[in-house]
Order: sequence, then C-alpha cells, then structure tokens
Amino acid sequence: MTPPPEVAKTAAVYGEIKNPYTADVEIRTIVSNGYKTVDFHETSIDNQSGVARMRKLDYPILLKANQTIELVRSGKHLMLYDKLDHSGKLELKIQFSNGESKVVILEERKL
Repeated sequence: MTPPPEVAKTAAVYGEIKNPYTADVEIRTIVSNGYKTVDFHETSIDNQSGVARMRKLDYPILLKANQTIELVRSGKHLMLYDKLDHSGKLELKIQFSNGESKVVILEERKL
C-alpha cells in the first residue's frame, strides 16, 4: 500500500491477489478495518489521446483456479475510501464465493 498523507481520505493498494483454490472463485467483497469502502479499479491509457482513465470494477471479481491478479499502478488496483479513525495494522478481508475469507495485513511502502 502507498502510504497516504495524514489528511488524505483515500489510498491505493498494489501487490497481488492469488486464488489459493484449485477451482474458480469470485471475490464477493473486500472490507478494511481502516477504511469505509474498498473498490477494485482499473486504469487504462487511451491509445489515441494518451490520457489515462480509471474506472471502477464491480464485484464479483472472477478469479480462475490458481490465477493471480497483479495490482499495479496504471492497471488493476484497489482504492480505499473514507479513512476511519483507526490505529494499528491495516487489514483487508477478502470474501470469496465459496464461503471462505482471507485476511491480509498491508505493508506501507513509499513509491
């Protein structure tokens, strides 16, 4: 995660999300203990104008068996909105369509 300035109410998350299962699953939701909303986004660059555009991707997000989604700048990434009054480690809880969930502790890094 890119650490936001203290006054910022949003943050971006980069890294990867791997399907740990041998069958296809969907990511139904992602929630955070430090932000009100977690959205999937994708940035693309228009070949004609060179302008970058970011769009929200709606849940569920399909993950094929053993697939990894790379979360990168100028590609798919997570956006965290509405920072909560929280101290301690920042966690994301990923809820899969098979009823299981995975908690990930984010590590802050400067770009």
